[in-house]
Amino acid sequence: MADAAPNAKGLLETTPLGHLLVHALDRLWTGSLVFEEPSGQKHAVYLEEGSPAKARVAQPVVFLSELLVAQKSISEEVRSTTLASALEHHQLHGQVLLAARAIDERTLREGLREQVMRQVLWLFDLPPRTAFGYYDGINFLSQWGAGNVRAKPLALIWRGLREHAHPAHRADVLARLGDLPIVLHVDAPIRRFHFEPREHAVIDVLRAKPQPLPELLGRELADETLVRTLVYTLILTRQLDGKIPGVEPVGVDEAPSSSRIAIPSRPAAAPAPKPKPTPTPAPAHVPARTPPSEHEPERVVVEPAPVAIESPETAAFKAEIRERAASADGTHYAVLGMQADAPATAIQAAFFQLAKRWHPDRLGPELADVKDLATRAFARMSEAHQVLSDPTQRRSYDESLQQANVSMEEQEQVQRVVQAVTAFQKAEVFLKRGNLAGAEEEARKAHELDSTQADYLALVAWLEAGKPNPSLESVLARLEKAAHSEPNNLKIRWYRGQVLMKLGKPGRAMADFRFIVDKDPRHVDAQREIRLFEMRRSTPSPAKAEASDKSKPAEGGLFGKWFKR
Repeated sequence: MADAAPNAKGLLETTPLGHLLVHALDRLWTGSLVFEEPSGQKHAVYLEEGSPAKARVAQPVVFLSELLVAQKSISEEVRSTTLASALEHHQLHGQVLLAARAIDERTLREGLREQVMRQVLWLFDLPPRTAFGYYDGINFLSQWGAGNVRAKPLALIWRGLREHAHPAHRADVLARLGDLPIVLHVDAPIRRFHFEPREHAVIDVLRAKPQPLPELLGRELADETLVRTLVYTLILTRQLDGKIPGVEPVGVDEAPSSSRIAIPSRPAAAPAPKPKPTPTPAPAHVPARTPPSEHEPERVVVEPAPVAIESPETAAFKAEIRERAASADGTHYAVLGMQADAPATAIQAAFFQLAKRWHPDRLGPELADVKDLATRAFARMSEAHQVLSDPTQRRSYDESLQQANVSMEEQEQVQRVVQAVTAFQKAEVFLKRGNLAGAEEEARKAHELDSTQADYLALVAWLEAGKPNPSLESVLARLEKAAHSEPNNLKIRWYRGQVLMKLGKPGRAMADFRFIVDKDPRHVDAQREIRLFEMRRSTPSPAKAEASDKSKPAEGGLFGKWFKR
């Protein structure tokens, strides 16, 4: 057992848990499923004939006693008393409840079954890169918990898919239906899904009248997502009549789930009321999983039933089909893989080459699930060929492309203008906050996006003037250009006036400041500059003051001294 290797392995990313459970039920697996998350945390599920019978997960999903209280099988008082006894005597809580006749065997069995189902449902949330391995005939959980209690597999699969079905995969599977009527298989074990009344209403309508999915959705029997998920589950479990002899619905041979609980002869360790989540190590004989090498990619052995294993060529072609179907914005030239100046003969040859591969009649059965997408893509190829092969239609189409390009350029220009306005607003905010580096970056961005705005050019120049050892003549030249573009812009006038003052040209600076005050009498900064200039002009210079002092009689000397006496 130490060297036991998995009989099947893969990733939940490629084989989701719902598909894996369908596969296990279809093949009536009996053995252990081991899951390992990318973090290294491990979980295990033991299967009996395709149905989960025991689970051990790394986190306590739900305790048996909590389920029994919620189901009103026992009271909270009974739970507390029996739990204390189980802890004291190191017994399983369920066995203590059974021995105390607080519950009967059937109640215990149903409680354990629901616990197993909830633990497996919790696994639906595992990361996509979680690895799994199936070990046929090996029970890694034989010493864990009580005896095996098989879950109801179809009900479990439905509950898991109802809450966790991947939207993209569901849409892909449903696309295969097209407009075909949904026909239930005559042997479909529908009751084993344990559908709720609103879900049964959908089944009853299909039984009464097989119909396409759009028609079924139009009846508004339930939420649209629920109806889609229900039909998706029926397809995945082969409950629909595919008219294939010998192919039966999954679960039709499901074994009875009336497992009996054997009371162990030796005491078993009871779980603590609220244990801390700890990683669950795999059994010693489970080989450690190593990541695939660069040259040897990991191989997925288990495929979601009933999807067959694809060749690399088929998988690549399917990917190309989906990509072409999704890219509906290409031009006719792009669809055919041609340049806009390609001659008509080249266009004709390109279409014929594509038709050899893409024509619906040439698609094999392995491409059945993407045939509708391929047909849609080929329809675009045919349309492109028809338009570009006719000179008149091609001329009109080329003109429409040119108009579209002009419109696109206009939209791009508008977008650039909007981005420039936003950048300029940010620059002004940064300037007010004293973040000169941020202001300069946003101002330059605004000017680059829209060089026609004088405000943007002026702000870039003004911020350069504030740097150490600036080239003020260069700054002034740009401010002159901005002022010439917008002569009434007071902010540009203010910047230019400040630079003129630094260059020693107060006369020209005062012209800007007086213009600003004339237009905006509340501009206190410009008023202050004018007032300071007038004060300096009316105050004598030091040289003039010294000359004036020399013209006055000296207060010293003989007469001065006598006068002071």
